[in-house]
Amino acid sequence: MSPIATKRRIFASIGAAAVAASALSGCAAGGSPSEDDQITILSGWQVGDATGDFLSAAVADFTEDTGIKVNVETVAFEDLRTTVETASVAGQMPDLITLNFTPEVKPWLDNGLIADVTPYLDEWGISDILLPGVVDPWWTYDGKVGGFPYQSGSWPVWYNTDLLAQAGIDSIPTTVDELVVAATALRDAGIEPFCFPGKDWGGGGQFWLWAQLFTGDRIADIMANGGFADDPDALKGIELLGDLRDGEVFIQDAAGYAYDDCVNAYDEGKVAIAHFGSWGFTALGEEVTAATTVAGLPLPDGAAYDKPILFPIGGNGLMLSQNAADDEAKLSLVKQFIDFLYAPEQLQAWVGESNQISSVQAAVIGDVEWSNPLLQQNATITDNNDLATIHDLYVKAGVDITPEVTWFIGTPGATAEEFAARLDQLWQG
Repeated sequence: MSPIATKRRIFASIGAAAVAASALSGCAAGGSPSEDDQITILSGWQVGDATGDFLSAAVADFTEDTGIKVNVETVAFEDLRTTVETASVAGQMPDLITLNFTPEVKPWLDNGLIADVTPYLDEWGISDILLPGVVDPWWTYDGKVGGFPYQSGSWPVWYNTDLLAQAGIDSIPTTVDELVVAATALRDAGIEPFCFPGKDWGGGGQFWLWAQLFTGDRIADIMANGGFADDPDALKGIELLGDLRDGEVFIQDAAGYAYDDCVNAYDEGKVAIAHFGSWGFTALGEEVTAATTVAGLPLPDGAAYDKPILFPIGGNGLMLSQNAADDEAKLSLVKQFIDFLYAPEQLQAWVGESNQISSVQAAVIGDVEWSNPLLQQNATITDNNDLATIHDLYVKAGVDITPEVTWFIGTPGATAEEFAARLDQLWQG
């Protein structure tokens, strides 16, 4: 990257942070510039992280090229949904939102918060360049498409091989028995084994991996309708998770760890194993990154899979508010910005400089090299691992298993039957 581009990216990051606090409210209050010549974005891509810095740079370049102002308000990822819904009630909806199209978000299509972008994907030429399978099933709900896919990837288990080696473990565990041996050796060496983020959504995501070890893809029906207590294979997966909890395979006080806490603990070399998404490949220091191997969750005897499992992810993207879609002038500005983001130069920056995984076909992006070794691993990760069924596609809106996962992972001796009953109650409510 040239010195000019570097300076532009630094300036863009500072600029995005400066406008964040007033981006949406300033527009609604008649701030300068007027709503007629600007776009507002509500984003979970944080300034200082690869995705947030990419967006800041893209915004600065876009404004320089077109004169169109783009105001970015950054909020914590876990606060995005609440912020959007609050903005809608207040009549201050942003034009674009960067977010995953999860079950909690899908009803926004029916409620008029976001627009079905099906016609824009086709008319703006984006459908032709996306990877197969990204729009459907990842971004499709009741025949509607919830946004413009931009980020894809995986959600694997991360292993710090330097810490494993310190404990005398010279290979990545592929079975649960090997995982238990590794965890015992790590504890004996004074190293925490597996970070389970029992405090927030990260623990819920990891739970769904354990839950399907014996059910295989039948877990999709349970994700949609509940029924843990009536499925012996689901109970076996939960029982295994409880055994590993009581066997101290997971970090001490796992119920007090959030996803970001696990990231920090892993980056600081305090824990050897964790479950993170590929969106975090750039979040670690160089030393830890170089020592990391990403792979699937180890399998128990009698598992429904042949190889360790990991989630594929349809990823993050940009949702279009219905208000912006209904405003012809605003929609024209949005089109220009979307066209800009999907241009090869920006896609190359997303992949090559920001080390992210694109939802666009490689032939469209062109030649680009990743500087992050974890992306190289991700490119072949399915060679030795199986893809699991991810909850984002099936769990119905309004079901939040986080409190129950927190209870189970933080309650030694809690049984699979007790946990299953509590989970099933969520689907019945």
